[in-house]
Amino acid sequence: CVLQWYFSDLAPLEAACERGGAIQRTLQKASAERSFSQQVMMVRSLKASTETVSERCTYLVAYEGVAADFNAWLTHYLKHHPPLMLQLPGLRELEVYTRIDCTSFFVRASPDL
Repeated sequence: CVLQWYFSDLAPLEAACERGGAIQRTLQKASAERSFSQQVMMVRSLKASTETVSERCTYLVAYEGVAADFNAWLTHYLKHHPPLMLQLPGLRELEVYTRIDCTSFFVRASPDL
């Protein structure tokens, strides 16, 4: 299960993720017997077409392992990969997510939500 919430600033996100915050309370209500973890990401949005559609499909890709030089890898990825993806037929929007650090109650999966 993936939940996406968009925040315009990091401080409100951190407040929502702290113990007793809005996100923690929502997930607690959703399932008392499951544990959740989180990863905060910055979003780089790129428009692929001007078509407005209400239906969406998200395809997430995660790369395993650690790059020898993360900065070089990310620089190369951001420069070369989005232009290739924007050529996909029918693509309406492209969002590239990169991790950021923040404070959160959800450091690891937590059974005592």
